[in-house]
Amino acid sequence: MEKINERKFSLASHGSSVLAGFRELYQTELLSDVCLVAEKREFRSHKTLLAACCPYFRSMFSIDLREKEETTVEMHGTTARGLSAILDFLYSGDLTLNDENKEDVLATACYLQVDAVIDMCCSYLRENIHMNNCIGIWNLACALNLHELKDFAENHVTNNLIEASQSDDFLELSCDQLIVLLSNDWVKATDRELCEMSDKWVARDPKRSEYLDEISSILNIDSIPAEDNFGIPATRPLGGEHVARRHDSAETARESTICRASREVVLAVGGRLMYNERPAVQRTCVSFCDVRSPDGDKPWYEMTQIPIRRRNYCAAVLDDEIYVVGGREWDKEARGYDRWSAAAFCYNLRTAKWREVSSLSTKRSCFSMDAIEGNLFAVGGDEDHEDTSILSSVERFDPIQNLWWPCSEIPDGRRCQASCVYNNRLYVSGGWIKRTEAAFSLTLNVNMSCIPTMSATVYCYDPLTDMWSERSAMHVARFSHAMEVYSGRIFAIGGYTSLSRTHNEPLDVVECYSPERDQWSFIEPLRVPAGLCSAVVVEGYMTVLGGDQSTCE
Repeated sequence: MEKINERKFSLASHGSSVLAGFRELYQTELLSDVCLVAEKREFRSHKTLLAACCPYFRSMFSIDLREKEETTVEMHGTTARGLSAILDFLYSGDLTLNDENKEDVLATACYLQVDAVIDMCCSYLRENIHMNNCIGIWNLACALNLHELKDFAENHVTNNLIEASQSDDFLELSCDQLIVLLSNDWVKATDRELCEMSDKWVARDPKRSEYLDEISSILNIDSIPAEDNFGIPATRPLGGEHVARRHDSAETARESTICRASREVVLAVGGRLMYNERPAVQRTCVSFCDVRSPDGDKPWYEMTQIPIRRRNYCAAVLDDEIYVVGGREWDKEARGYDRWSAAAFCYNLRTAKWREVSSLSTKRSCFSMDAIEGNLFAVGGDEDHEDTSILSSVERFDPIQNLWWPCSEIPDGRRCQASCVYNNRLYVSGGWIKRTEAAFSLTLNVNMSCIPTMSATVYCYDPLTDMWSERSAMHVARFSHAMEVYSGRIFAIGGYTSLSRTHNEPLDVVECYSPERDQWSFIEPLRVPAGLCSAVVVEGYMTVLGGDQSTCE
């Protein structure tokens, strides 16, 4: 039946009026049907309002629990001060926080699952965090399992560790919390300062000596000189028996430490910035991406600059140090990268300092380099502009001796190849190779052995025997591609194929190699073709970074 002249009216103030009415009933204890007791203090309340505003009370008074029928409920797990503030909020919508009640209110809000109050408390703590309370807030967030507040407080402690360590709360940290601080890659503290903090923490309780080995494995003890005991008595934990493992490196002990523990950080070394219809700009910076960052975009941060402007070099990480080796340096007179180099530099992630190390025996560019069992292996490349300059030589760098040693040559000299390490063996694939036999053109009478050939061949090098062995070739010949190991398989990713001597096309082809079966197979291609790309396995995923999607002429 049609309703004639129907109109709906609303009173905007009705909700606040109802809440104000309940507030008056609460203050006068009229019509209350339940008495909440915390620390022997009674709070006469109304089940209907509590159930409407709080999931905890809704479950208590609507499910067949013992409290459903009772008129007095003991609120174990809450304090009187915290419960009072929560009830005031439920009856009025207002919350008053101060240094006296903040912890009680937050703990009670978490217990009663009052999300609005939890958010207000966390906001209050973030706004009022300082050196004297940051560790206390961190402890509180850990105890209440508040992840965002925990990360915020942890970052504050980490960024101000020297000052925060002066508070009494620092001595009450758990061992796990101390390890988190010592393990942070970017904490701004020297090894000397971290050692002193750890000594003070251990000395607080004799039982903590059982954690010495774990703490020592995190600290850069070996970089602190034996004669420098920085005023710590020999009876102190890290100043006694562990001193014997130190060696003379006073400079390291004085520098600010950057990387001190295992943490997944992706490093990008150099490269070129490509602009539409503009020349490429060679980058000289080293950047890192912290994959544990809570930011969704995983931002990149600049760490340092490569000492010498260069391109077509190789970079590898060995024992918390970044090595940048070879390549072509910038020639000011020629205004181009026309000076082949054998120079090698090392960046220490702990001290944030570059140093020059022993140079390659042979100047080389467009080669490959990988770390195996504490050594670097540089393979192939070229030594000048000529096609005949492709190298088959291999060098091994021993960082302890600071020397490069010759190794068995790869059977086919090559440049622009890709390589990776699997099961302590070096796998090298593709690139441009020397022709192994002289073939003469009947029409041009040209020695074709001088012209490099794009290759799909694969070789495996065993450092223990210093021998190369040929493996099954890839299905697609390519160069300037990426190789990476993931889940017991080797992947050849992207790269270029040569359509003519002056025309190179980027590839989207990805092949997967089984070392056990010595067999290659195609898998899903890249979403876009990419030459000169890189690949890395991080957080359980293989990620392809950068690359050139344009055709090269």
